[in-house]
Amino acid sequence: MLPQGILTRFPELRKGEWRAAGQRPGNCILHRDLYAEAFQPAILERLFAVKAHAARVVYINDQVFLDTERYREFADRIVARIQEDAEAYAEMLKRFENACSTVHERAKALQTQSFAQHSLSELEQEFGAVMKELTEMIAFAYLSHNQEEIPRRLIEGMLEKIPEQDRASLMKKILQPARKTLLQEERDALGEIQKDDKKQIQQHITTYPWLNSHYFRTKTVTEKEIIERMQKLQPEEEKESFPTFAGKEARLVALIQEHMYLKTLRKELLKLMSYAIQGLFERIAAEQELTFDEFLAQRATDIQQFLTTGTKEQQTGGYAYVCTENVRTLIPFEASIELQQEENGLGIGTDLVHGQAIVLEHPDDASKTQSHQILVADTITPGMTSNITKAKGIITNAGGVLSHAAVLARELDVPALLGTGNATSKLKTGSYVELNPVKKRFHELLNTEKKFRKMFAITMGVCRADLYMPTHVFNTADVIGRGHDDIIFTIADNKNTGYFSEEVITYMGEVGLKHLQSKEFVKRNQQEVHAVGESLMEFATSVNAHPLKNLSKEKLLELYNKLFDKIQKSFGYFNVSQPCISFALEDTTRDVLAKLGIDAEAQITILETMLKPEETTLIEEEEKDLLQLALQLKDAQIDSKEQLMSSAYADHVLLHHAKYKWMASSENFDEFNLQYYCDRLLDHANETKQSLQAAIRAKTPDKKALAAERAAMAKQYRLSDEAMHLLDVIRIYSHQRMYIRIAWTKAVNAWGNILREFARRMGLSEQEIQYVTRKEIDQFVQHSTVVSEEEIQQRMDFAVYAILQRKPPILLAGDEARAFAAHYLPAAPSGVDEVKGKTGNKGTVQGPVKILAYGKNMVKQIEEMEPGSVLVTGNTRPDMMLAIHKSIAIVTDEGGIMSHAALVSRELGIPCVIGTKDGTHVFEDGDIVEVDADEGVVRRIRGERE
Repeated sequence: MLPQGILTRFPELRKGEWRAAGQRPGNCILHRDLYAEAFQPAILERLFAVKAHAARVVYINDQVFLDTERYREFADRIVARIQEDAEAYAEMLKRFENACSTVHERAKALQTQSFAQHSLSELEQEFGAVMKELTEMIAFAYLSHNQEEIPRRLIEGMLEKIPEQDRASLMKKILQPARKTLLQEERDALGEIQKDDKKQIQQHITTYPWLNSHYFRTKTVTEKEIIERMQKLQPEEEKESFPTFAGKEARLVALIQEHMYLKTLRKELLKLMSYAIQGLFERIAAEQELTFDEFLAQRATDIQQFLTTGTKEQQTGGYAYVCTENVRTLIPFEASIELQQEENGLGIGTDLVHGQAIVLEHPDDASKTQSHQILVADTITPGMTSNITKAKGIITNAGGVLSHAAVLARELDVPALLGTGNATSKLKTGSYVELNPVKKRFHELLNTEKKFRKMFAITMGVCRADLYMPTHVFNTADVIGRGHDDIIFTIADNKNTGYFSEEVITYMGEVGLKHLQSKEFVKRNQQEVHAVGESLMEFATSVNAHPLKNLSKEKLLELYNKLFDKIQKSFGYFNVSQPCISFALEDTTRDVLAKLGIDAEAQITILETMLKPEETTLIEEEEKDLLQLALQLKDAQIDSKEQLMSSAYADHVLLHHAKYKWMASSENFDEFNLQYYCDRLLDHANETKQSLQAAIRAKTPDKKALAAERAAMAKQYRLSDEAMHLLDVIRIYSHQRMYIRIAWTKAVNAWGNILREFARRMGLSEQEIQYVTRKEIDQFVQHSTVVSEEEIQQRMDFAVYAILQRKPPILLAGDEARAFAAHYLPAAPSGVDEVKGKTGNKGTVQGPVKILAYGKNMVKQIEEMEPGSVLVTGNTRPDMMLAIHKSIAIVTDEGGIMSHAALVSRELGIPCVIGTKDGTHVFEDGDIVEVDADEGVVRRIRGERE
């Protein structure tokens, strides 16, 4: 429909059946003058002597709207006239050719003229002649507008007797131009140029200087462009004959091909005329004291009035042309009037595709198309054929079932949406687009202005992104009513790096903070978390109790899906304390404390006291169990694994290993081996009984003492009820975050066991199965299909997994994934020696860096870690506790004040800087760094290579 503002001014337009039918580029009212004039009944009625008032056309800024009912009426009359007498068609085409010839001659003449000495009357004569001749030529374009109604009806009858599988190929043949057009002649001439012959290249430019000109804007072709085109030149395909047709049908086919020649020639002549007319237009613009763009923005009648009388009309702002019956009107209006987005058109293909849009401002820009892009254009011309083969999809403003774009899309099996009316005005080059040919829709999923920030990194491949990412969008919304609109993972070296958009970070912080400020929500949420965590732990235990190898693939899939859903549900609760929300909570808490007159130093003291944990988790329980076993070993004088496993304590060690080995699965499918527990146990056995007993007592917090300490702190600093609630929330959710993490650690262990079994049945390695999605596992069970080795290798090389605007996930691999990441995501830092984050626990130390890398054997890395190291990692997890005990400081890429790193660093009293974003990228193993946790800064003092 037309915008309401136009319908209000022209109520008679309400009766029309309007649709967007293409776009004309640039702020060029002059161009619209030509088309509007061409659509006048006085010209249209001369075509075939058809008496039909079809000229109901509206231009709004760059958009063209047609009254389709009138167009169909006009098309009906023309088709009937041609079917009655094909020679009338031939006569019309002859007139079309004459109009093209006149414009061609005018363009050649204009190129040789100088207008410097022309008077205004002479300029008016030249301008008037140009407008008249262009109008005559453009008028014939209406016969093949969108290439849908008239050509389709003419060909339909001939195709009925052709097998369906041959129709697409036959349509392509029919729509071939009968003769070589100007650009085809130019292409032949280009093929004759000798390589590196500068003289021939310059002569070619002199002969065809207009190749880059379009819509009355001149851009001379360059030598570099000619050379590039020569390098890409492919042999021209021979045209095929039409043995299927004879007699009248053959004659009609020949006329349609002639029409295609003239239609293509008309567009090329507009390019030529755009170049040739430049001198005339520049001279008139100079007389009017206007820039060239200001000149083009005028109406043709205003230009003619100036040339006749010397008076100027100033046109600014938005505009609309309304052509109804015998009236043509220019309506200025505010440019803010919204156009309705047209998402209908002709869909070709069944595959929903995603890709980066490349919007063609000029047909020659099609040569820039890459394989991961969706080509967006007003129309597709034969000269773009070789470029369409590179496109992932096609979207056009104009075009129908018999258009060149439609024929190519079917032949090349490229998804397409044609005749949308406004794609080039709705999309920009660089936009990430979803093209759905079945639903006849295109949708911008990601624009180039949206900024993303690296937020975290986790291990494993595509399967982990498939498990984890939707939780931020959907499961988080189940808990707090709002999830992320956009989230992107890059996957490389078995490492997932997560990115949030800046707007997501802002609004999720606001939504989460609002909920956490409610005592009722916090109380209810804690109850739900306990129920969800217990359910997940129990189900994971039951999965590991199943003899997976003996299960049918259907039963195995059932367990897999149930576990997948339960893990995702638990993540929804984990995400209540995600960085977006914890950062907002921390900032709000500090603001509240500052308003109470508490300075930054005192705030840290308050946080250290108020956030001491009063609840234990399985991490503390495991450590306490090991310490108690070490006490029993004190007098046994055992100092090796062999002695230990042959002693009376062997069963205790085996039971401990069986009970807790899964805790290494926090971020992968690892399990702690027996050696890991033996080494820890023997280390503890070397400590004194007093130190062991003290460590055991420390694993059981004294809740009364902690409560008294908090009460004293509140009294000392006169903390408000609001401040106390916020501090309680931070402490409570620090524990909740770890509680859920431990529950999903056990679940991920069970998940890994199922994935290993699927890997065995699918003939994949344990590494390869991590690059298979849940949907693909389901397809394996249902249809015995397995992801190809080539696709898996591309995903392992580099992959992107994204959810944009809460749409279903997008998975890209290899070069396409790299192109996406390079275009939309921030690059990793380089050449820096310092990172900044937030204080997890204050203090300052210096020491060598130990990077705990993702995707590698974490147990082995921890065993090889030297005591006294600065632990630098993405985030700390339960399986890192031994490494944390060896550390003098912790530095993490991600996390907030409620993170595990902040929690354990406060417990152990070591400096901690959290949320540096890039610590693992900036530093290397062996670098000597200073960790200034008071200021939240980590600096390289000496590089490992130095």
